[in-house]
Amino acid sequence: MSAKNLARAAAILFGLWGVLHVAAAWQVANLAGTLEAGAIRGRVSQVAFFLLEFALLSMACVPSIWRISPGGYLVAAAATTAADIPFVLFLVIPGHVGLPTSVIGPSIWIAAVVLGALALRRSPNTGVYVTGARRG
Repeated sequence: MSAKNLARAAAILFGLWGVLHVAAAWQVANLAGTLEAGAIRGRVSQVAFFLLEFALLSMACVPSIWRISPGGYLVAAAATTAADIPFVLFLVIPGHVGLPTSVIGPSIWIAAVVLGALALRRSPNTGVYVTGARRG
C-alpha cells in the first residue's frame, strides 16, 4: 500500500476515533450529572472534558495526517495514546467494561497509529523515509 493510501486510512481512523470519543465524553458527562454534587462529580466532569479535548484534537489533525504531515500524526498519536492507555489500564483490564466497548476504541487507536507510522516511513517527503537498503 502506498504512503498516500496508508496516510488516508490513518486519517480516517483518527477521525473515527475522535467521533467515538466525543460520544464517550457525552456519556461520561451524563454520568457526572447523576452524581451528588462534590469532588467526585467534579472529577468525573473533568474526565469528560479531557475525553472531549482529546477527541477534538484528534479530529483537528485529520487534514494534516491526510497530507502525510509528521506533526499532525504525532499530535494525534499522542492525544489518542494519552486517552486510551488509562482506559485500558483502569477500565478494561479490571473488567469494568465489556465487549464491544473494551475492543472498539483501542483497536481503532492501534490501527491508526500503526498505519500513520507506516505512511510516514514510506513517504519520501517527511524526512523519515526508509529505503529498502539494509541497515547495519
